[in-house]
Amino acid sequence: MHGLNNLDVIILIVIGISALIALSRGLVKEVLSIVGWVLATMSIIYLLPVLMPFAKAHISSGILAGVVTALVILILFFIAWILLTDKLIGKIRTSKLNGLDRMLGLFFGIVRACLLVVLFYILVSWMIPADKQSEVLTQSKYFQIAGSFAKPLEELIPEETLQLIKEKAGYAEDEEEETDEKSEKAEAAKKAAEKDSVDDLFERLAQPQIKKVQTKAKEKIKENFSGYKESERDNLDRLIENVE
Repeated sequence: MHGLNNLDVIILIVIGISALIALSRGLVKEVLSIVGWVLATMSIIYLLPVLMPFAKAHISSGILAGVVTALVILILFFIAWILLTDKLIGKIRTSKLNGLDRMLGLFFGIVRACLLVVLFYILVSWMIPADKQSEVLTQSKYFQIAGSFAKPLEELIPEETLQLIKEKAGYAEDEEEETDEKSEKAEAAKKAAEKDSVDDLFERLAQPQIKKVQTKAKEKIKENFSGYKESERDNLDRLIENVE
């Protein structure tokens, strides 16, 4: 067990327990058990709305009435399911297929445990980002191996269901905060660009006015000093001659 941390040991124990349980029960019983739970869930979904009014007539609390009704449906279903499947399981146990059934059950138990580890990896990755995970998770050999199988399995989950699960797990909040931070930075950059654009526009609008004022001033100076009239020049000439 060199190079394995505590999480790796726990994963190996879970796989071993699942394999031993499946070995003792056999593949057929394990599969029928899973099918039974699926059918039981469907029975609760479809029968609960029908039987709820009868339960509410005797139980004042709506939540308690729903819980009691669901438990009654579950118990009655599994009683019927066990009676139906017990004969089939008994025949397999007394036949030559018993050994094969148990070996296949062992394989099924290992696969089931590995699938649970992969699901555990997906759940942890939703709740804790990779850069914030502890060393127990990042240095776990089998946990990281489960991560390589997690992505294909995650792609099988519908997008709406996946988003809902992430929101419940709090993963979407982190993504939303990161998105908000990026939006704030983009908005700040946009405002800065708009400010620079306004400054440039103001400068372009003001520059012609300055040039216009400067041009007018030059024209005025030129007008003031453009020279004397002809009569004034004659008078100046006579004045110069008299001085001489």
